[in-house]
Amino acid sequence: MLQSQTAVRCALGCAVLVTVVACDAGPQSAPYVAPTPGTVYDYGQFTNTITAADGWRVRFSDNQGRQAERIGVFLTGDVEEPLQVEAAALDSLWPLEPGREAAFETKRGPEVWRWELRVTEGEEITVPAGTFQTLLVQGVQTPELVRNPQAAATVAYSWWYAPEINSVVRYRTTYMSGPAQGRVVEGELRGITAAAASGSAARPAADSATPPSATPGV
Repeated sequence: MLQSQTAVRCALGCAVLVTVVACDAGPQSAPYVAPTPGTVYDYGQFTNTITAADGWRVRFSDNQGRQAERIGVFLTGDVEEPLQVEAAALDSLWPLEPGREAAFETKRGPEVWRWELRVTEGEEITVPAGTFQTLLVQGVQTPELVRNPQAAATVAYSWWYAPEINSVVRYRTTYMSGPAQGRVVEGELRGITAAAASGSAARPAADSATPPSATPGV
């Protein structure tokens, strides 16, 4: 447990060093805005199509037809066995503002994970979808009670969230322990097709990365 807590502090602390040297401070506040059903987010290697939105919970399918849901943008869950998280935990994170932190547990059936999230000042970044001012959200997910401990992993996430389009435009996922320890998965938003204009591409926007499309969770 001591090693796990140290890893969490290290993973969250690294973001502070990154943002200190950023030349362009990002926006200072961002309210939660759920995406419109029918919107398609293109990350190059996969797409997410929003199929339903109900408050904090948003369902989507990827380009292979797999279904999943995101809760509060950054948590990804299974629609067959929904992730349980207290609304108060999400209220403590949103609206996103530099300096906000949240620590809470999520449950799926008998399994339990510990989350620690921190919001810091982002920067202006350019991705294939365009140039955006962002807030940087960092999170660490630690397994506390899981069915298969040997396959479980502590995972660190970084999401660059652009309030202008209410979504994540860049993400980085780092496996800190488990079978995939050391693996890093990165991606950027390439484009978005608006629900009201199906068939015509609007200005790109994004969500986070995780299953079913190999994220988190964005």
